[in-house]
Amino acid sequence: MSYAYTLRDAGWRPAYRLEAFPDKGSVGFTFEAEIRQGGSVDWNGARLSVATVEPGTALQPPPLRDWLLRPVLGVAPMAMKAAPAPMAAEAVALRADAAPPAPAVDEKATYEVWDLGPRTLPAGGSARVALRGETWPAAFRHTVRPAADPRAFLTAAVTLPEPRHYPTGEALYVADGASVGSAPFSLSEDKADIFFGSDPMVSATMRLDERKSGREGLVNKQQTRTWAWTIEVANRRATPVSVRVEDPQPQPRDTAISLSVESDPKPATENHHLVWALDVAPRATATIRHTVRATAPADMRLDDGR
Repeated sequence: MSYAYTLRDAGWRPAYRLEAFPDKGSVGFTFEAEIRQGGSVDWNGARLSVATVEPGTALQPPPLRDWLLRPVLGVAPMAMKAAPAPMAAEAVALRADAAPPAPAVDEKATYEVWDLGPRTLPAGGSARVALRGETWPAAFRHTVRPAADPRAFLTAAVTLPEPRHYPTGEALYVADGASVGSAPFSLSEDKADIFFGSDPMVSATMRLDERKSGREGLVNKQQTRTWAWTIEVANRRATPVSVRVEDPQPQPRDTAISLSVESDPKPATENHHLVWALDVAPRATATIRHTVRATAPADMRLDDGR
């Protein structure tokens, strides 16, 4: 006789470890399953599998909203995404009659199933099982967004040979052997920028040198807004660093608004962001001169956003 039932006090959640090795140009990646067994009966040699189904995800696509062009009366509040549940404080080691086989993954239509083989887990216990461990090649740089924060964040740009699906879970971030913190991690593509905290030896400042407004034109009167900034990236290290500087790209929301951007050096544009790629010499400072000019009809109530 065989039977099946659902045990509410049993389940699993993903746990990750991401370790940066800038000198080696790599990121060490570990994916583990944290399994809990809250029943009253030991699991002796039970065949275990974990599935990457994420409860609470949508079952169907959202309806398309009507495209209505009208005056804006208010701003809707942004929805906040819930953080994953905290990790268990204590784990119990797995016990098995024989060494369990390495977990094997089976890709389903919308999720993966990891077969852990026969396992023994005592009632009320929990354990971690390593599912995958890899070394990812990575290009390291520092990322700065001086309009929001002067700190420079160590960034690993990782490109994988194929897309991967890793559900949301808590990750421990380590850089050169030291823990720099923990944060949620997930991945569903073949590339990602992974951040490993700020570097106190690299920073960026954004100084507003000029901000002017005025009127021009005799017939078609126009209002003007001009901003001029100096962005300075300081490298206090004894070695050169690659720095990616990011700032929002100004976007007009009316055909009557025109914009001009002048920068030295010239930035690239990515996803409505202006991006400067700089190589900053040891004990040196790199400078960006950045000017934005906007014009609009004189009778327009203009929200310049800055």
